[in-house]
Amino acid sequence: MHMTDAFKSASAHTGGVALCALVAGCCLVLAPTIGFPTALLALLCGLFLQMASSATSLEDGIRFTSDSVLKTGILLLGCRIAFDDLISLGWVPMLIAIVALAASLGSGLLLAKLMNRPMAFAVLTGTSVGICGAAAATTISSVLPKHSFTNRSGIKHEDVAFTAITVTALSALGMLLVPLIFSVAEVGDVTAGYYIGGVIHGYGQAIGAGYALSDQAGYITTITKLTRVALLMPLAVLVAAFFRSHTEISADETQPRKQLVPPFLLGFLGLVTIQSLGLIPNALQSILTAGSQTFILMGLVALGMQTSFSVLRRVGPDILLFVIFQTIVLLIAMAGLLLIVRT
Repeated sequence: MHMTDAFKSASAHTGGVALCALVAGCCLVLAPTIGFPTALLALLCGLFLQMASSATSLEDGIRFTSDSVLKTGILLLGCRIAFDDLISLGWVPMLIAIVALAASLGSGLLLAKLMNRPMAFAVLTGTSVGICGAAAATTISSVLPKHSFTNRSGIKHEDVAFTAITVTALSALGMLLVPLIFSVAEVGDVTAGYYIGGVIHGYGQAIGAGYALSDQAGYITTITKLTRVALLMPLAVLVAAFFRSHTEISADETQPRKQLVPPFLLGFLGLVTIQSLGLIPNALQSILTAGSQTFILMGLVALGMQTSFSVLRRVGPDILLFVIFQTIVLLIAMAGLLLIVRT
């Protein structure tokens, strides 16, 4: 009986997961060809396929992809990070990462208080701006309280989708503009690398902008950005602990209260440790990295499918305001910090 139930459950997921995988694969091929950010393309494709999420045969698989598959992709991000890489440039990247997160979260919480928006909303946008864009939005959303009839202070699917779209679009814009600005300004590659790694939201866009200047700027950008990404999991643990100890947790939350740290976060940290010990061969790391990108794209497609354009029009202006305000604060904070630490 149990085998039959498991088979039925797997069958119910197959169609939706396969559709998300097909769309994600098309995005991986098409995005470089047309010069469009892959994550943003995946989200937009999901939005245009939104009607598919209401199909009975696909609904369970799409929901599974937006949760379990996406978390697996985030977990596999750990194979990119090694402790040796993070300490290779000394204390400056870590200081940049901490200041970037503090500036983004702090400005978001201040704006949320002024606009009477939930704290969870500010944490969602602040983490996206302060750490690593769409990947941070989807990761932190998994530990934030969800909006429901019994909990009006949580976040909605459309909040996550529009946040991911906005930060990805700004990252693409930054990837184009920041190298142009630094190429005409009298700024050294080291300072430029620190700044690019500290202000551009998306991981791929930051690396692209850094290497567009020079190999040295690209390397420093990479380490600085990796240091920011490394803060994502510790922050997620702290956020989960904070909200689980307050009344903003909804009564119908799917995560049990006693589970302080979601398993995929522990898996991420375990993978970082294994990578730091040099136990992951380069070939396997390439496979895991490709798997991570694919699973995250599948999750973004599914997230888009669960969000309608009409809802995005209602929620969009607030998120756009939050993300732009936090980005401006981040740009100013990074400029001030590098003026202080610059030798």
